[in-house]
Amino acid sequence: VLIWLELGLQSANDATLSRINRCHTVADFTDAANRAAIRGIPVAAHVILGLPGEGREQALATANYLAALPVAGLKLHALHVLRGSRLEKEHAVSPLHLLSLEEYASMVCDFLEHTRPEVVIQRLAADAPRRELIAPEWCLRKLETVNAVERELERRDSRQGRALITSPD
Repeated sequence: VLIWLELGLQSANDATLSRINRCHTVADFTDAANRAAIRGIPVAAHVILGLPGEGREQALATANYLAALPVAGLKLHALHVLRGSRLEKEHAVSPLHLLSLEEYASMVCDFLEHTRPEVVIQRLAADAPRRELIAPEWCLRKLETVNAVERELERRDSRQGRALITSPD
């Protein structure tokens, strides 16, 4: 029986982790991933793309951070605003920038290009119960989201790990 340890990193930026009340640091994640690897337990990291204040640069920093760790799996999803959350209150006062489906697909492809080829992609899209979701509405259509990522990879003629592969000189 294969057992995975799923760890919710969400971002490799301590300021973002603090802002979204994660109650852990990047160093805490590093420690947990390394301790699991020493024991032969595969780790799947959870990452949220489009967190407040984060864009492509921060997503790539998170991807590069994970590429240097013994992470065997990856679960990605876009930021969701849910009813009753602190983000719902913030979004009502000052709307957050939420990724469009096209922006998300592009950012996922950027992330995948910086993800080691042997890492198992366990999730490219997540959804919330319709009654709890404020936005973005497109995330309820998981198949459409996965198809958008596949189309973007094809458009780029790219694949997972492409940015990590160095060409011989």
